[in-house]
Amino acid sequence: MKVLMLNYEYPPLGGGGAAVCRDMSELMIKDGDKVSVVTMAFKGLARKENYNGVEIHRVACWRSKKRVCHPWEQLTYCISAFHYIIKKMDIKQYDIVHCHFIIPTGLLALWLRKKYGIKFLVTAHGSDVLGHNNARFKYLYGIVKPMWKSILKNATMVTAPSYYLANKICKAYSNVDCQVVPNGIFNNLFGVGSRKKSIIVAARLQESKGIQDLIEACSKIDMSEWEVNILGEGPYRDELEILINKYNLQEIIYLRGYISGEEYVRYLSEASIYFTGSWFEAMPVSVLEAMASQNLIIASNIEPHRELLPEDCIYCSEEELIEKLKMNMKRTEFVKQYDIEKYEWNNIIQKYKQIYKQLV
Repeated sequence: MKVLMLNYEYPPLGGGGAAVCRDMSELMIKDGDKVSVVTMAFKGLARKENYNGVEIHRVACWRSKKRVCHPWEQLTYCISAFHYIIKKMDIKQYDIVHCHFIIPTGLLALWLRKKYGIKFLVTAHGSDVLGHNNARFKYLYGIVKPMWKSILKNATMVTAPSYYLANKICKAYSNVDCQVVPNGIFNNLFGVGSRKKSIIVAARLQESKGIQDLIEACSKIDMSEWEVNILGEGPYRDELEILINKYNLQEIIYLRGYISGEEYVRYLSEASIYFTGSWFEAMPVSVLEAMASQNLIIASNIEPHRELLPEDCIYCSEEELIEKLKMNMKRTEFVKQYDIEKYEWNNIIQKYKQIYKQLV
């Protein structure tokens, strides 16, 4: 099968949606399929290359940062990619076009459908769904709503990684049938290491990640012999540093910056407790990774967390967070097993391939 993947960001650019696209593409190559990806160019990256079997086309556009892409930058990708595909690619050779993110990439898929009559599958990832991230995009959602609905109307099929996100889509546009296909992980990459008295957070440093709640909680309990490692970068770093200094927790709570690869896996394997205090998520891959690492997970009370985790992992108030921290820190064994096998990438990719066969 020949698949054309459309995604405005692809590693090393972007976040979770980019990584999902990469993992899918490389797994399909291993399965004997052909995958081409059309994505954004960025300084230092080859305009065209074959990486792990995936044919990657990077089109000229505006993008100033690796991890963050502004809406006007995303629009330049759609315009540039449309002209690139028309001039330099034979779109008719592909069996299926798989578009990641309703907005902005769905706009590109819509233009291609209108020009060539092609079918396309669109996968939602989070902030591309109306109402998911009102704190940042409330006004933008109002502007793009007609276009957003048009993309869904013209899509042959729509998928989302969680029931929460699928329900959000259907609430905003009731005429769509959205299938749930979870994000996947490679379970064999994660495991239980030599546990330390360590609490780990892996998230972009934004207020909505709730990391400040953990810092507040740590200021109210005995943290002797324990440390907190916060992995990630983001615009809320200064505020977190101020809070850490306010409570004199500089020798307990460490902002480690962005960490990936083997070092990230090591942090997870050695951590006893994993914390996520997010106000909203689509389908948090980092939680799946903590599950595969068998960390003791403490998670905020949001639907995507409840889809993944048992009740005893969820906290609903600051008091519950403090109690769960105290309880887990007193344990003699820092290991918990979860139902993780169904999120193994090799199982998830087969679900997508079944969808592809239906569409073809």
